[in-house]
Amino acid sequence: MWYVVAAREGAELRVGPSSGCNAGDDRPRNCRWQRGRLSCERASARGRRYFVPAGTAHTIGPGVVLCEVQQHSDITYRVFDYDRVGLDGKPRPLHIRQALNVMHFGEQSGGRCDPVRVTHGAVTETFFAACRHFATERWEFRERIAAVTSPEHFDILIFLEGQGRIEFADGSEPYAPAEVWLLPAALGAYQLVPESASMLLRTYVPDLNGFVQRLADERVLEAEWARVVHP
Repeated sequence: MWYVVAAREGAELRVGPSSGCNAGDDRPRNCRWQRGRLSCERASARGRRYFVPAGTAHTIGPGVVLCEVQQHSDITYRVFDYDRVGLDGKPRPLHIRQALNVMHFGEQSGGRCDPVRVTHGAVTETFFAACRHFATERWEFRERIAAVTSPEHFDILIFLEGQGRIEFADGSEPYAPAEVWLLPAALGAYQLVPESASMLLRTYVPDLNGFVQRLADERVLEAEWARVVHP
């Protein structure tokens, strides 16, 4: 998943092949077809977010700063590299055949997220996407809020705005923008104490049934939570 932290006017993202594009279009002699045949998305608005499932052709244009949340993987198949060269001065290798074996054509499940927003107490939570590999949500708060980690997974907090403290049983630590904190599953109860209006992304590996139940407990209708859950 991509979250746009900053983008200059006119910056673009490209997610998924354009309509009418299919695996049969590709040949080794025509390895540049993706450059002009990805669905274009303006990324100039800060805070936009995009779900990019595995197998989705995608690229990030210049002038965009993203926070990227993903399943850990060291596999990247390049189908076009903008004529760049490596440190040796030679073009980096492309992986046309490998990419075609895993690329999704036709109707796409990725693209801009249509989130669910819930406010309770001092915090507003915006749920962007949840799949079996990760879930990502945004917290916005101006007052002290209490939370607790799950014994089933660690949490990652990515601070976007504001300053304050993370308080827990054994002490406290300051937080600031652009910091990433890993909260272990054993941490338990903690509090976020803002000194200024704060915003963060929280991401973790969810139990999807528990995720859905959490939204249902907030009286979010199925038609709404189904937009963010990707089984």
